Order: sequence, then structure tokens, then C-alpha cells
Amino acid sequence: MAVDEVQQRLPCQESLWGAQNAEDWKGLFLDQQRYGPTSNLSTTLRDLRLPHPISPKLGDFARLVLVFTVYHCSFSITAKHNLALWMRAQRGPKARPAVAFAGTLLRLLRKYPCQGFHEPITALLATLVIWAYSRLAPTSTPYYGHRINGSNECGSIVRLDRILSDEAEKAWVEGEQGLKGHLKDVGDIAVLDAGSRLLSVGELLLKRMNTWVLSQGLVVWLGKLKVRSAATLMVDTLSVGSSSHATCA
Repeated sequence: MAVDEVQQRLPCQESLWGAQNAEDWKGLFLDQQRYGPTSNLSTTLRDLRLPHPISPKLGDFARLVLVFTVYHCSFSITAKHNLALWMRAQRGPKARPAVAFAGTLLRLLRKYPCQGFHEPITALLATLVIWAYSRLAPTSTPYYGHRINGSNECGSIVRLDRILSDEAEKAWVEGEQGLKGHLKDVGDIAVLDAGSRLLSVGELLLKRMNTWVLSQGLVVWLGKLKVRSAATLMVDTLSVGSSSHATCA
């Protein structure tokens, strides 16, 4: 939730909403002020954590807002926890198969579009899976290998948006040392600025799905994510540079 949302005051009791006239409303309002002014959402959540009893001045609507807020916070915490687990397993058998599958989906959406209703959300999810991996994976330097025996693998490079041999897929999933995942128009997905290029690929793919209005809304959303991602990347780059200078000094 946004900071300004949790600072909002909770709704007053239903009796105030149902007052017949201004005089009745004033009397009810002054009566409820005996318990103090209506708390904001942040203060009420803090009281629940201490734990303090819920204030008697909260009406049914305010309590409903509070329940939904607690549910929302619990869902966010669970999502962050699951993402943290996925982050720790990024070199293991959980994240890499998801990335390989997402790469396959991008290849199919690019090469065999059918303008199906499922394509925009599929393109978004595939893009986000690889983007999340690229943000979490250890950064690497670009590698320019040579294609081996006409296969889709170039030295230690695996083209995730092409059909992989069983050996290449196994090596990728198991995290073979030095193996780099590549995508068309992105390159190595583990280099520092790969995430921005990947989001651009996702934007372009969604723009081509102009049959569905949803795709254009997702284009806007990915554009905003790209701006935020670029800002974060700049901060990270400056932090790394500062650390390097400090080490040299």
C-alpha cells in the first residue's frame, strides 16, 4: 500500500452516516469524541501488533477496511517470502526451468502468434520471469563464443528462446559452471543492463498484439517498470562505483 493510504483516517461510525439532520449529527459526533478522534490506518495497525484492543469508536465499515488491509499486508509478506525463496534457489532446480520455459514461450509468441486472448498475459508473465531472474542473477561479462556443430549453443552460451538439446537443457537447469543464458535482442540475461533490454522486448511483443486492448495497457505498465528499473540500476551502478573507489583508496 502507498504511504498516503495508510495515513488516511478510518471511516467514522455508521450512526454518523445515518444522522437525519445536522443537529443529530453534531450530537453523535460530540458523543463519539469522548474516545478521541478517529485513528488513521497506520496507528490502528500498530495497536493491533502491540497488541491493543480495537477501539470501540470504530464502526463496521472501518473494521472491514482494517480486515482488508491486514489481508493485503499478509498477502504481500507471503509474496515477498516466496520471492526470497525463489531468489535463493535461482542457481538451483527451481528458477532455471522457469526461465527456460519462459524463453520457449517468448519464442512461440514471436514466431507463431495467433492473436489469442491468452497471449498478452502470457507474454507479460514470460517477460517478468526472465526479468526477475536477470535482476537477481549474479552479473556476468558478455561472452562471444562460436556455434558448435550447427547447434543452438555457442560455447558456454545457451539460447533460451530456441529449442534446446537435452544435454543443453540439463546443463542449464543444473547450473553448469560458466553457462550463460541468452535471448534474441537481449543477449546475456545476467549482465547488468539486460533487464532493461528484456522489458523493451516485452513491450515490442505486446505492441504487436493490438487485437486485445489489454496488451496496450500492459505495454504502459512495462514502460513504467522499465523506468523504475533503470533508476534502480543507476543507483546500484553508482553504489558499486563508490565501493570500488573506497576499496582502491
